[in-house]
Amino acid sequence: MGKPLISDAQMLAMHATMLQLRQAAPRRSAAAAPGAWPIALLAATLLQLRSDDLLVTAGDLPLAETALRSGQQSSFHPDLLPFSLACAPDAAAAVAAGYALAQSHTTRPGDHAPLTMAMLGPGTPRADALQLAGQHLLPLLLVVRDEPGKPRPPITAPPHVEVVPVDAEDAVAVCRVMQESTLRARNRWGSVVLRAVTLPDSADPIAALEAHLERRGILPALSKAETR
Repeated sequence: MGKPLISDAQMLAMHATMLQLRQAAPRRSAAAAPGAWPIALLAATLLQLRSDDLLVTAGDLPLAETALRSGQQSSFHPDLLPFSLACAPDAAAAVAAGYALAQSHTTRPGDHAPLTMAMLGPGTPRADALQLAGQHLLPLLLVVRDEPGKPRPPITAPPHVEVVPVDAEDAVAVCRVMQESTLRARNRWGSVVLRAVTLPDSADPIAALEAHLERRGILPALSKAETR
C-alpha cells in the first residue's frame, strides 16, 4: 500500500487545530454569523503555510490567528509561523496580488517558494487581482468564502487562473485541494481561486474528520463527547 497523500501527522494536526478553533468559536454562534469561516477550511489551509508566506485577510480574522498559533506546535511545518496582514475588505485582494507580484520577482519558482494567500469574504472585490494573477503567473492563492444559502454567481477567471470549488466543511477534501493549489502557485504554474462552499446538510466537520482517523486507526484518546 502506497504512502497516503495526507500523512497521519497532518491529519492529527488538522484535528487538534479544529478542536481549538471550535473552542474559540462555538458552533452555534459561528454558524449563525454571515460569511463565517468554517473551522475545517481554516485548519486545512492555514496549516500548510510556511514562515516566508504571507496571509492577507479581508478585515480582522481572529480564528486565523488561532489556527496559525496552533500551527507553531502541531502544523505540517512545525515552528514556522507565516506573516499575516489584515486589510480593508475592498483592498485585500489587490494587496495580496501586489505582494505576490513582488514575490514573483524576488524568488525562484519551486516546491518551497513563498506564496501569498488571501482569505476573502462574500462580495470582496477581486477582479483586478485575478487579472494581475493571470498576466504574471503569480504565486497567489485566493480563498473565497461563499455565504451559505445564498446564490453563487460564477467566478470569471482569466487564463492561468484556476477556480476550484470545495466543500468547506470537509477538512480532507480541502487539504487535498490545498496541496495541489500550493504546488501550482509555488512553481508559478498559475494562481488558484479556492471557492469554499458549505453544502446543505453538511456533516459535522470534526465528526467527519474523526471518521477518517478511525479508519486509519489513529484517533486520539479522546471521547467524541469531549470534542464537541
